[in-house]
Amino acid sequence: MLPSTAPPPRPPGRTWWAIGCLALAGLWSAPLLFAVLSSHLATATVERDHDGWSCTVSWSDPAGTAHRVASDCFGEPPGSALPVLVDWTAPEAAVTTPAWLAPGWTAVAGPLVVAGGLRLWLVARRRARLRVAGPPVGPLVPPGVPAAPARTLDRTETALRRAFRSVWASTALGVVCAIVFLGLIGVMTRADGELRLAGARAEGTVVQVEPDSRSSHGGALVEFDLAGEDVVRPVDLGAHADGYEAGDPVVVWYDPADPSRLTIDDVVYEPPWTTWPAVVAVVGVLFAPALAVWTLSGVWRADRLLSRGSWQPVRVHVTAGRGALLFRTPDGTVWRSTRGPWWPTPDTEPGEPPDPDPDLPDGGPATLAGDQPVWWVTGGRAAVFSRDGGHPLVLARRRRA
Repeated sequence: MLPSTAPPPRPPGRTWWAIGCLALAGLWSAPLLFAVLSSHLATATVERDHDGWSCTVSWSDPAGTAHRVASDCFGEPPGSALPVLVDWTAPEAAVTTPAWLAPGWTAVAGPLVVAGGLRLWLVARRRARLRVAGPPVGPLVPPGVPAAPARTLDRTETALRRAFRSVWASTALGVVCAIVFLGLIGVMTRADGELRLAGARAEGTVVQVEPDSRSSHGGALVEFDLAGEDVVRPVDLGAHADGYEAGDPVVVWYDPADPSRLTIDDVVYEPPWTTWPAVVAVVGVLFAPALAVWTLSGVWRADRLLSRGSWQPVRVHVTAGRGALLFRTPDGTVWRSTRGPWWPTPDTEPGEPPDPDPDLPDGGPATLAGDQPVWWVTGGRAAVFSRDGGHPLVLARRRRA
């Protein structure tokens, strides 16, 4: 029986460039976010206008020290007030105005966000319509017609795009973690600069040191004069704790309104709530790109197989091993998936494989999937399995005897 000749539904489209646009917008936003979070808003006085777009301004820090620096301007006359963003850690550095940051971000990131967001919204609508249309059937080929490459099947192409989306998702996760990490660094920089410029300074002595170890983040107890009274306060030092010993003299920087906010010497003050989010963000920055590359290599290998071969029916036993799927074909060959993907196994029956399997707990599974009809494309020592030519596409390698 020939399949229906009705035209296939319009494919939902690609999303790689949309996710790329959003990733570029995020990368552009990261340094601006850092600049905002590591700075504070101050009111400066325009002293000299250079060319209508830049000028020299003066501002005073909380200690009353005046600073004369360069800034961007919009034609303000000398003597006028100008709000500027001042870096807590570099008061002598050039400053910028909030009015410049907003157009600068909008001019570059705005079009990228609009284009990427609109594309993702349109593709999501098309995919919703395809889901309403119902599940597809197997990749049947009319008798006498040469089999086309598996990749030409609409739902195979859709499944490949879905696999590529996981690559982009990992990449986007890395970008988000990078943005979060830079934002947290900005918060730490601002908190440390605020403590040193607007806080109080005192001479102190290390009373006790808790070394940095697996069970301890690293810290110390310091004694210093607070409003005429000797007090002892804990301070987080992290890896810097190994450089101190009891009795060492230190310089204590603290907030008079909240003496628990303190640090010593050149150790950067980190608000307690930023430590673990920063650690998680660093882990994401390090591992998300590696996960994206690892996933991309598998998707590319599956793409090459599906571009060269055609879908063929086969009956297999599917079992779940340690982090992988095992496919046993009628000739006894075992194919092991390169990763542990999801596989629909509606019917199972008690059983044991013919030979003990080292990849399975206790040499064999508690349940063995029934003899399932699936589709596969094989080429040498690699193969791609699928229930109906669509998702999931499982790349597997032939086990050595």
